[in-house]
Amino acid sequence: MLTAERRTEDSKTLRNAEDDSTIYGGEVSAQALIGNWAFDFGVAYLDSELGDSSNVVIPLESGGGVTDLTGAKSPEKTGNVGVEHALRLDEVVVTPWVDVAYIEETQAGLFDSPRIRLDSRTLVNAPVRIEMGQTTATLWATNALDEEYIGGIQNNGTLFYAGAPRQYGLRVSYSFE
Repeated sequence: MLTAERRTEDSKTLRNAEDDSTIYGGEVSAQALIGNWAFDFGVAYLDSELGDSSNVVIPLESGGGVTDLTGAKSPEKTGNVGVEHALRLDEVVVTPWVDVAYIEETQAGLFDSPRIRLDSRTLVNAPVRIEMGQTTATLWATNALDEEYIGGIQNNGTLFYAGAPRQYGLRVSYSFE
């Protein structure tokens, strides 16, 4: 077990939190098929918090600044819901569906700083599958509402990665039976 602070051979300092870190949570998901309708949903709650960790050297910052990691947290609430409906038209089955996913505001790293917070976001995907005998075609769209969001942050808020924009395409497959 490490003590609160210990020097290593190469002069780096290893530190444990000054008190306890906590993590707990739960996740629930379900699926249902009712006639030609299909439903799914999932929700999760996660409460994690680092113990007190004050005077931590900030990496990649000129001048060797220090910060306080006390209370760094993960996103607490996430969820998703989806619904689809199969329309049977003679030999063709058309199945449109939509799924919506939500993630609460979160930190992009351990440092509790507004510079590295990711805003909450809700993303919508909306594909349509068409089945004709042994051929299946799916017209798909991800981030269908083209929400602009930051997907990741690096180097303490100096390098931002854009989240994926709206993307769409067509996937066709044939089953050789």
